[in-house]
Amino acid sequence: MACVDSLLHRPDSALARHLGLDWSAHEENTARLYEVLHYGLQLTWADRTVDPDDPEVRRRRMQDERNGVRPPKAPILPPVAVRPAAAAERARESYLAELAAWTAPVASERVMVDSDEFDRILGLDSE
Repeated sequence: MACVDSLLHRPDSALARHLGLDWSAHEENTARLYEVLHYGLQLTWADRTVDPDDPEVRRRRMQDERNGVRPPKAPILPPVAVRPAAAAERARESYLAELAAWTAPVASERVMVDSDEFDRILGLDSE
């Protein structure tokens, strides 16, 4: 049993790799740091290439404002770092859960109707 314990505590052993024990907190922190840097690069690129005065950008901002869509309080970082399969799956599930929690339901489209149609919808039709 002591032999198995010693193999479990050696990250370079085949048993530790097979059980997924070779992914330490240090490696996870390095992966998260990479993801933060990647996210920062994406933001910088978008800031440099998106024209805030573009009519399409303005239209989307106004549409989001009307629908009450706000950015999340903290950035949601996609898991872009290479991880072992189990750690990658956990990171992906965590990302999708954060994304689902933030994603606001799409507001229904507003429909303009005249007063007669409005009365009919409310059942106030005098016909």
